[in-house]
Amino acid sequence: MSIDARRLLGLAFASADLLLEVDDGRVTLVLGATQKILGQGESAIMGRGWPDLFAPEDRALMEAVLLTLDDGGRRGPVTVRLAGQTLRYVNLSLRALPDNQGRVSVSMAAAPPPAAALDDLGLRTRENFEDIAKSLFEAARATGLELELAMVDFAGLDSLMSSLAETDARALESRMAGAVRAESHAGGMATKISADRYALVMTRDERSEGLADRLTRATNIAAKAHVVPMDGAVTARSLRAVRYALDDFCARA
Repeated sequence: MSIDARRLLGLAFASADLLLEVDDGRVTLVLGATQKILGQGESAIMGRGWPDLFAPEDRALMEAVLLTLDDGGRRGPVTVRLAGQTLRYVNLSLRALPDNQGRVSVSMAAAPPPAAALDDLGLRTRENFEDIAKSLFEAARATGLELELAMVDFAGLDSLMSSLAETDARALESRMAGAVRAESHAGGMATKISADRYALVMTRDERSEGLADRLTRATNIAAKAHVVPMDGAVTARSLRAVRYALDDFCARA
């Protein structure tokens, strides 16, 4: 296999058990422990559609990640389940190299299942979301990780959903969940709190400023986002802070 130095540099942006390159939604390069991580040989992976590598519940998430990955941008790590009868989870980090004509480099490593169960769209119940958010904010105090609680309003989503046939409504619901999960911590810290409102925990960085734009791009529905920095210094109040913020968001007209 002939691989130029630029592509190798792109793939080597993070250590991983498996390195992939995705171009125009298909896998164009595979390096590493393919059988160990994906349970298939390299020849079975080459040319595959990117979403097809993942369990149906996580395909909308991975499609949203690719759709909103800007030139030179980086996303992840995200924890997702692979396609197939054997339950396998992986951590993914993705990077679109500048001026690289849309190619995306992906680092992949085996991962344990996420803490607590997700629903069939990959979302958490509100109660489960609050509990894990509290744990994350407490852990962030010790590690220095900066987290935010983001609340998102999709204007007109409830009315649109009601006007669709059942199959189309389900597809839209999946796309909405995937888009919100794509912005959340490890792809697994999002919840639906009303017919057209979601909440998520995300890492605090420059990406917060473009959150609404990326969600609008991924869903084709206008999104408004309100982001609240969560101070992990007072952990005894962290769960109350999350509940207060969510209750206040839900109460708005």
